Amino acid sequence: MANRFIIEVRTKGFPGAERDLGKVKKKTDQYRKSNDKLRGSTAGLRRTVGKWRNDLLLVGFSIGAVIATVKKFVDAAAGFEAVKTRLVGLTGSVQGAEKAFKVFNDVAATTPFTLQDVVEAGAQLTAFGVEAEEMIKPVTDLAAFMGTTATEAANSLGRAFAGGAGAADILRERGILNLIKTTQGLDDLSKTTLPQFREALINTLQDPTAGIAGSTDRMSETFVGGMSNMQDSLTRLSAAIGEHLLPSIKQVAEGFGVMADV
Repeated sequence: MANRFIIEVRTKGFPGAERDLGKVKKKTDQYRKSNDKLRGSTAGLRRTVGKWRNDLLLVGFSIGAVIATVKKFVDAAAGFEAVKTRLVGLTGSVQGAEKAFKVFNDVAATTPFTLQDVVEAGAQLTAFGVEAEEMIKPVTDLAAFMGTTATEAANSLGRAFAGGAGAADILRERGILNLIKTTQGLDDLSKTTLPQFREALINTLQDPTAGIAGSTDRMSETFVGGMSNMQDSLTRLSAAIGEHLLPSIKQVAEGFGVMADV
């Protein structure tokens, strides 16, 4: 007779485990819903913060643009003021400085050189004892002919006026001394006196057949010359605006200075 074995599996603990699993699942669902809400709130917060950042950047750029523009105006006016102050010392009077500055300004408006360059060239000529108001246009012609700035040409001319042909190294390198000899009929410049050399130099600069006179007029008709004259107009406008701003800015600067000293 075959033996029978009865195997009994008791599952009394399963219902409790199922209940516990149900509770876990419920908690998990609740957590997921809460997390979804939090993610939505966080996204909204990020959008808000992003908008604030963009607004702040826009305001910052706007303020930066205003400061840069004001600085441009003030720098132009301050540059003119500094040159006029220097011209007062060179000419000996405020009236003389204003007159010289106006001449330089007018020349710059019709030449392919920046206003700052022409004004500085005029100041250099005055420092060398050259009649700057009369010679500023020939000097700009010389600069255009040599391919240099007006200031460099003024320095070269000033040294030549002060020391004669022996001190005119740059004019020699650029062929100007040779041009003087050929157009003025001088074989040996070293044998000329300083007054004779100065006269020969001026005559060469002003002689229309020598090729130097009129160089700025020819260059002004080029694209580079036109752009330079446009830039001069903008510089004069900036300086005019900055001139009205300087007094207030000076007061603010002085106020900070007083506060720093306290």
